Formats: sequence, C-alpha cells, structure tokens
Amino acid sequence: MRDFRIFLYFVLMLIFAAGSASPQMSSLGEKVVALSKYIGDLQAPDPKETERELSSVDSIFIRALSLSNGDISEALAACIWACLPVRNTVMVTPFTGIKLVFPFISADDETFLGKNKKLPRYLFFDSPDSKSGDIDKLSHFFGAAYLEYNKIIPGSTNFIGWFVEVFEESFKVDSKISRRDLIANSLGIMFGDGLRKNENLLPSKFLKLYQPVK
Repeated sequence: MRDFRIFLYFVLMLIFAAGSASPQMSSLGEKVVALSKYIGDLQAPDPKETERELSSVDSIFIRALSLSNGDISEALAACIWACLPVRNTVMVTPFTGIKLVFPFISADDETFLGKNKKLPRYLFFDSPDSKSGDIDKLSHFFGAAYLEYNKIIPGSTNFIGWFVEVFEESFKVDSKISRRDLIANSLGIMFGDGLRKNENLLPSKFLKLYQPVK
C-alpha cells in the first residue's frame, strides 16, 4: 500500500507539473479572468438569502456558457477555476514532510480578491453562518459536474471525489475527509449527468436537492 501511494504521488506530481506549465493566459485562463470579473460584480453574499445565492450560481454558469460560446465542457471548466477561493494548494508529503506548492489558474490579485468577496457561499439551508459559509463547495460541485459530463472515466466520478478527499487527508492538504464536500460532489455528478441529456439545465436545480448526512 505504501509503495502504491508513493507511485500515485509521483504520478499526480507529473499531472500538476504539466498543468502549471501551461500559459496562464490560455483560452481557459482568459475565460477564468472574465468570469472572475463577472462574479466580482454580483451582489454581496447574504446568509439569509439562499435563493438569491442560488440564482447567482445560475448566473455564473450562464455567463460561463456565454464566454465559452455555448460549450458546456469549457463553461464547467471555467466555473471550477473561477469559483476556487484559493490560488494554490500546499501539500505536505506523508513520509518526508516536504511542502509542495501548486498554483491554480486564477485572475490578477485585485480581480481575485474582489471575486472572492462576492462568491456565493450560503448555498444550503444549513450553510455555516460565517464569513466563509460554504464558499469552497462550488468548485467541488462544478468539478464533479465536469468529470461526469465528459465521462473521462465512465462510472468513476464518485470514486474520484472520494479519492480526492482521502488524498487531501493523506497529504495534509486538508485536516479530514469532509462529508459536505462529498455531498457537493454527488450533486455535481447529477448536474453533469443531467446536462448530457438536457443542455438547458441550471445548477440551482441540483443544489436544491441537498440533504445533509445524519
């Protein structure tokens, strides 16, 4: 098991390295910047206005579709990166304790910070009534939707979502496996699958299906 994890770690390192080597202002990068600017012009998040928050999520996806000329896959990809509230991730290897920093596609500092202030975050009836709320759940949702819509590995999206949580815990990217992240992944899978059958679907239809795990 340990040998497998070491092998897997180096494979993932190569994937991240390949991604970070791409020009920041690629076609996707330009869409992410434009979408980030759009998000920065939304109304400020309000924990008492869940319906409005969900409408904002719909508008983000609609804007992404417009920027992508109707290409759903590209729109979902832009949403993943634009909705990420962080610009990089730091991994601590489980055996050596070495810290590795991997950058994400993001906008300039001013646009990024402005976008983060307006990102919808009170998505569910039990979203934390805090400054951050569920701000990280949209990237999980759109990420799972992207994988499911593109059927990169048929039937694997649920496993990938679970694996990412385990990977984050093992490499100290996050403190523990989050059930709320997994729920967001599941809702995203439903959205991605639905888009394959009906291109007119919007995220809110599926985010409203949220039910907490008891």
